[in-house]
Amino acid sequence: MTNIRRALQATAGGGVSPPAIILATKDSPYLDAWEWDASGFGTKYSDPSTLMTAMAYDLAVSPTEDALLVPYDVANGMAAYAWDGGFGTKYTNAAISDVGYAAAFNSDGTVALLGTNKDAMEGINAFNFNSASGFGSEFAAPTTSGSWHGYGVAFHPSDTAVAAAHSTSPYIDAFPWSGSGFGTRYSNPSTLPPANAVCCNFSNDGSALGVGHGSSPYVSVYAWSSGFGSKYSDPSTTPAELVRRLSWSADSATLACICNSGDKLDVYPWSSGFGTRYSAAGTLPAGNGQAVAWSADGDYIGVASSSSPYIQVYPFDTSSGIGTKWSNPGSGASGNAVGIAFLGGPP
Repeated sequence: MTNIRRALQATAGGGVSPPAIILATKDSPYLDAWEWDASGFGTKYSDPSTLMTAMAYDLAVSPTEDALLVPYDVANGMAAYAWDGGFGTKYTNAAISDVGYAAAFNSDGTVALLGTNKDAMEGINAFNFNSASGFGSEFAAPTTSGSWHGYGVAFHPSDTAVAAAHSTSPYIDAFPWSGSGFGTRYSNPSTLPPANAVCCNFSNDGSALGVGHGSSPYVSVYAWSSGFGSKYSDPSTTPAELVRRLSWSADSATLACICNSGDKLDVYPWSSGFGTRYSAAGTLPAGNGQAVAWSADGDYIGVASSSSPYIQVYPFDTSSGIGTKWSNPGSGASGNAVGIAFLGGPP
């Protein structure tokens, strides 16, 4: 299975030890983390020594798994933390002027892409990033943008394009990306998302771009090749409402979507189009489903939700689908959870 993060881990000497699951929440201390292995949750890590001052909105982990980005609900609201077997230094926030909504790293962790609560071009920002020191200089903003507010952002795995989900038409923007920053905005897709978009994510093989939005079918996927291609047919069983986050497995063969109602966690086989949705989890996420992530090996799906226990992890197998939810962690989450990430893999 091709996986950029695993390749970088091997180059750096094996990745994190022990593995961790990290949760971003709306309640202090705003970040929780646990050790984990194939049997479930382990010991909870100590809280960060320097906390954010307001609720988080998202969570991104560097491909080398030594830094975290956490957008949160204050002006200048984009935090970064070192990670080294636990929460490390909180770096100086990125020089943005408003609330941070979303974050993503490029493939080697040297650029941080940020979505913010600002109009037009200022709703998407990019900064040089160093996992030893944090945010560096900002790239010039894109010169053209079709929408407002960056509610979701994503890097293409080849680092040749970036995308942003927005609240106004055309709801999804994409730009070429190079070492000098943003290029001229790509033409809109021929079929736009039908309503406000809140998340976007390129498949790990780079051939598709998924968008979560607020009207049926709630998830749209576009072919991608140096710009938007055709929109794929909708899944035969759609999510029940607004898809808040979506995540591709490392081999791009499975797409997971999370929303507030219905089965909440919707998982689809993917092969140049949606396959038949897997059966719902036996134990649904508690409250509203708000974020979803895969383990690097594709054997586990993590869900962040609004009600206790706030974190749910399910084994997954392509032949049998979603397995039995893990037992809750012995030391629980701090509250309403909005971001989740796996670091490392089971020993």
